[in-house]
Amino acid sequence: MAYGKYQLVVLIFLLLGFSFVYSSLIEYSCQTWGGYGDFSDVTFGDQPSLTETSCGKEVELKTFSDSPPRVRYSQAVSAKKYLIAMIDPDAPSRESHSCRSWLHWIVGNIKGKNLEHGDIMGDTFTGYNPPTPPSGSGPHRYYLYVFEQKHPLDIEAEVVKRCQFSIDDYKQNNDLTPVAMNMFQTVNNS
Repeated sequence: MAYGKYQLVVLIFLLLGFSFVYSSLIEYSCQTWGGYGDFSDVTFGDQPSLTETSCGKEVELKTFSDSPPRVRYSQAVSAKKYLIAMIDPDAPSRESHSCRSWLHWIVGNIKGKNLEHGDIMGDTFTGYNPPTPPSGSGPHRYYLYVFEQKHPLDIEAEVVKRCQFSIDDYKQNNDLTPVAMNMFQTVNNS
């Protein structure tokens, strides 16, 4: 049986166990996140409505301030460094994804011992932008990811463009391993 050049490449990939199935981190829901840690390992903020760890919980918009929240990752290893990222995949709305995903925050080079206690001391690669869903745009999901860093990050990890941010590309370009995630929802009814 004769194979063309591309058919042969595909056959080799399949024989070696490679998969062409691609799954984005933003496609994971609270129910399908398995394998990347428990939601109870990551808490966001100091308000009671935010420190409860049920993934997908609805939180009132007035709960948020312009100041970055405390983020805790209870499974952080003291000797390791971590990066946290917060995105809204529903920008400007779930029906219109023209800005999917909106980047709200990235801080890296956080020592594990600090992250475990909610002391976010690291390098801010994208300044904090609190949840601000447009009025009438329906509920927005806000994902908070915790990544383990394999090496220290520098200015190359900074992100200026918030609209259409790809968490998957960022993860790959900076050699990050996802270790935990949590998500909450909020809506602007004004």
